Amino acid sequence: MIDTEFWKKETLETIKDISDKSFQERAWFDIGDEVSSLEEMYCVLYDDLVFEDFLTSKEVGLNPKQIELGEILLKKLDKFSDAFPEDYVDPKVALNHPLWVEVRGAAKQFLDSFSY
Repeated sequence: MIDTEFWKKETLETIKDISDKSFQERAWFDIGDEVSSLEEMYCVLYDDLVFEDFLTSKEVGLNPKQIELGEILLKKLDKFSDAFPEDYVDPKVALNHPLWVEVRGAAKQFLDSFSY
């Protein structure tokens, strides 16, 4: 079983990266020290952190609004993924694609529902 505080910290950090266009520009295009990709973000959130379970975990203890915003984020991520059924999406296409802009906005709203 995963340590709940670690799970929460890692999940929020991943969602912060999803919400951050500047991070994506640096990490996806090798401009900064960060290294990431769109595919990696999906794998970390869905596979490593099991975001769907995170939203419903009693141990994590999200409030109803946070759960709602998390579910909206999941729907927007799925919608973006469905629009690009191939395994690879060119980061130049993804970065400013309207559906990815919606994903970033939903990620920011989810993060904003937490007080740091």
